[in-house]
Amino acid sequence: MIAKITRGKNPGDIGAYLHGPGKANEHTYTAAGQRVSGGVVVGSNIGAEGQTDPRWWAGELRKALNTRPEVKNPVWHASLRNTAKDRTLTNDQWADIGQSFAEDMGYAEHPWVMVRHGDDHVHIVVSRIDDVGEVWHARNDRRAAQTACTNLEKAYGLEAAATASGADETAGADGTGESPV
Repeated sequence: MIAKITRGKNPGDIGAYLHGPGKANEHTYTAAGQRVSGGVVVGSNIGAEGQTDPRWWAGELRKALNTRPEVKNPVWHASLRNTAKDRTLTNDQWADIGQSFAEDMGYAEHPWVMVRHGDDHVHIVVSRIDDVGEVWHARNDRRAAQTACTNLEKAYGLEAAATASGADETAGADGTGESPV
């Protein structure tokens, strides 16, 4: 499993990217035997499961962010991608992965959502500020994410992905190296 991490300011911007119709290389995935375009929330700790419109969940993250307006780049974003040889995971499996990842990373008490964005990947969007103004600093987040991904590979019988020295880790969620945030 490959993790790509970015930080930003506005949960609405990443939400629009994740749920939008796309302009090129539109993200699609298969659900219940049908191709779906755009994203759907498959895991969260704010009750956003099933959402296909980011406005509600971005608003919930924004409420927490507004408790500490001085924090720079309060939105943490990670894309998690399986390797090409891995099986396609179900939404329920991704949701379980999202909860385990949140616990391993240390942001489980901060508002977060996981958006399914393709057959092989999801995006996690986290408010680094919780509802009472406590900040998750995400120190050493790339190293922690690599460890969390290794744990998830073992737990789900997934192929071990390239590590920091491999080219895969530097690619963006869409494989271009570009980040939407």
